[in-house]
Amino acid sequence: MFSKPVKYLLVATSVAPIVFVYWLVGVLHTHSIYYKYWLLIFLALLMCACKLLLNAAKKKLDIRTIKLKSVKSADHNVISFLFIYLLPVFDFIKKDEYYAWAFIIVVLFVIIINTNTYHFNPLLSLVFGFKFYEVATTDEFTYIMITKQELKSRDAVTHYVQLTSYVIMDVT
Repeated sequence: MFSKPVKYLLVATSVAPIVFVYWLVGVLHTHSIYYKYWLLIFLALLMCACKLLLNAAKKKLDIRTIKLKSVKSADHNVISFLFIYLLPVFDFIKKDEYYAWAFIIVVLFVIIINTNTYHFNPLLSLVFGFKFYEVATTDEFTYIMITKQELKSRDAVTHYVQLTSYVIMDVT
């Protein structure tokens, strides 16, 4: 299982869509593709960090076996976070206020960490093709599983690595 700093990095990578939308809104507002180009560099760094994190999980964490009792989609968190990821669109009607954006991102970060919803990471699904499932094991433990496959059977996953206390990743 990853340490707390790595968990924080996973949460930090989940803000990548905010960075992209903020840059895009600025480009549309200023009509310049070079608007705050450093945001694109930051976005690329977040994407690389996310990919490196996933690769490190597969190589460095203990691979365990799992027997699933039930599987259901866990993508229901998408709607609750949609508003947060679209907040930069409101930048059309006001000036840049970095302190406000920093506050929103810090609040989002704290909420995600404290509610254990850090498994919802748009980079994982949109860029890297992962899907989120709530799985229960035969031992009655419930986890959020991230996997690239569409789970249609409880037997589809046999091995995993544990990213955090509640999040596991399929390595079958």
